[in-house]
Amino acid sequence: MLSRTNLFPGALYLSERRYQPRETELKFGDLTPEVQAARLLHCRCLGIVSVRRLAAEAGLPVERTELLMCRGLSTLIARGYPAEELCETYRVTPEQLSRASMMPVFSGRFEPLATSR
Repeated sequence: MLSRTNLFPGALYLSERRYQPRETELKFGDLTPEVQAARLLHCRCLGIVSVRRLAAEAGLPVERTELLMCRGLSTLIARGYPAEELCETYRVTPEQLSRASMMPVFSGRFEPLATSR
């Protein structure tokens, strides 16, 4: 278990359930892939850039985490979000974004979680 002092800003987003479990909350693995992708991208926006760290916090394999984030980014590209904004917001390089754009998109319902700026 990670200590609270070693977490990046926003890391509690995924790990808070370890400290305060609630009966009515779904576990990350119980969420739809669209929601998982949105949460992973949101955490990346908050500063958790390491895919391995995100995977560990979410309890997912690294490959699944990468796939979810790529599909989420691909969906945002298909919906017309500017590439420059996506690179800045989700801390990806143009090359990474280009590779993500080749992935199949989620449904039209997919929306990223709102950032708090």
